[in-house]
Amino acid sequence: MSNTHSKQGGIMLIVLVVLIALSTLSVGLFKLAERDGVEAIYAMSKEQAFWLAESGLQKNLEKILTNKTYRDSVAEGRVNALYETDSMAVDDSGVAGLCETYTWKTGVNDYMIEVHANVRGMKRRLQLSAENVRYDLPYVLSTRNGNARIKGGTTINGDLSVWGDLAFFAGVVAPGKLYAKRFSAFGVYDFTPLTSLDPLGFVFDIYDGELMDAANGTPMAGSVHSGNLSGDVDLTTYADNALYVSGNVSITQKITGPGKLVVNGAVGFAQNYTLGSDVQIITRGNFDAMKEGTLGTNVNIFAKGSGNFDKATSGGGGSSAMVFLGALNVDREFVYSGLVYTGGSANFKATSKITGAILTDSWFDIDQNSVLTYDADAISEWLLYSFFKGQRFTSDNEWNELPLL
Repeated sequence: MSNTHSKQGGIMLIVLVVLIALSTLSVGLFKLAERDGVEAIYAMSKEQAFWLAESGLQKNLEKILTNKTYRDSVAEGRVNALYETDSMAVDDSGVAGLCETYTWKTGVNDYMIEVHANVRGMKRRLQLSAENVRYDLPYVLSTRNGNARIKGGTTINGDLSVWGDLAFFAGVVAPGKLYAKRFSAFGVYDFTPLTSLDPLGFVFDIYDGELMDAANGTPMAGSVHSGNLSGDVDLTTYADNALYVSGNVSITQKITGPGKLVVNGAVGFAQNYTLGSDVQIITRGNFDAMKEGTLGTNVNIFAKGSGNFDKATSGGGGSSAMVFLGALNVDREFVYSGLVYTGGSANFKATSKITGAILTDSWFDIDQNSVLTYDADAISEWLLYSFFKGQRFTSDNEWNELPLL
């Protein structure tokens, strides 16, 4: 009888030991699972906090580069930093992160952006300096390396900056400020030499990739046409309103927008033509528009070659740009609102009316009785800034809510 009780006691002891071991193991596994869960949340929150901070940084950087009102509101010195707070959902479950952004000036054209992001207690901090951000293009006409000749009867509503000889013919009306290396005119004007401005050739650093896409027929988005293309183009009928052409394009009468046309070759027009509003044309060759043309609002033309026009008229309002790395030649009337940039010369052989600004790397010549009027609102603002440079800083992780284990 005693042996039976002894055996039962031994079994109970073994069972007790096993239960204790299983309990200890279960607790350990639970703790391990809990720790894994915390680490998973830690890792996920770390990434979410980083990208939340990145989105806040890019949002403020875009404001600095494109919004003059925002730039003007930013004060110098860290104490007077412009402060914004955004609550943003960062995952499908609706968990929101707090994004705090600071922007301040460190110099006349230099800015600093600092972003703090917090997701579930995980904090990240990003910092970026944006240096040499140009404010605006304050001149109705600027020549970087050439002379300017203004024929008689022309009216200039704005300031001029000529890094060369500035010549006025009789009857020129120019009440604004005149800056030039040398000056000759029928009359007496005050002027002061001014250093040259930066070119806008950097624009094609942006578009070289798209031109390569047109050449190779491999854009990330949009439709592709191999070889030459003739006829009218309705950009709204193509994927993402974008058409890439590997050859030349000859337009019969019109390009309908909104949308983007990227041409590896040249662009020409067979008849009198119309460019719809919100059309962007990027071409590796010349832009030859030797017919009568009508341009809508927000039309942007970028050509690595030259721009050649017979007679063209653009709509008012909005902001447009013509950027040519080569020369610009106009045979007849040119009525345009926007920014005109040429890497070569700019030659208006007939009476013209331009509202906005003209910037050329070479000489400028305009016929009599023309009108040049400065209008900052007519200029595509992002074109007024060269690429920023600076340093980027990413903080270490900071976790404030790690639970006790």
